[in-house]
Parts: sequence; structure tokens; C-alpha cells
Amino acid sequence: MLSKAEKKTLIKRFYTGESAKDIAHENNIPLSTLYYWINKNKPLRANRCSSFTQAEYCELKSEADKLSIEIEILQKALDYLNISRRSRL
Repeated sequence: MLSKAEKKTLIKRFYTGESAKDIAHENNIPLSTLYYWINKNKPLRANRCSSFTQAEYCELKSEADKLSIEIEILQKALDYLNISRRSRL
């Protein structure tokens, strides 16, 4: 199994113009796997100033979901404890 750094190296080789077929053959990986890695790490454009990969997007979305659950739990706990607004702040 290849490390993240090795996968990134293979993806860079593809973007520098090397054939995907040659890269896959040299590293004994299926061509479909290489294309999966390439597509997963393809930059997505959010706006003119920022871009990120699909993997980074999934990681950020997962983190945001966890944080919203934490916030929901804290809000319910404060409602349950019936703490005054002044104490909450």
C-alpha cells in the first residue's frame, strides 16, 4: 500500500505530462485506482481566490458536522439546566 506522499508524487507525475498508463504499470497499481486518486485530489474552485481538493472538502465537511453536533448538545444542555441568559454569556 502506498503512503499519501507516494500517491501525491504519482499524481504530480501525471500532471507533469507523464502517461497514466505508464505510471500505473511502473507501480503495479490498477489504472482505475490511479484515476481515482487523481480525481479525488483534483483542485475544486470555490471562488477566484481559493481552491481545494475533494478530499479536503470531505474532511472539512466532516469536521463541520461534528462541530454542529457539539453546538447542538451544548445548547440542549443549557436549556435543560435552565441557566439564566446572563450566566450563559
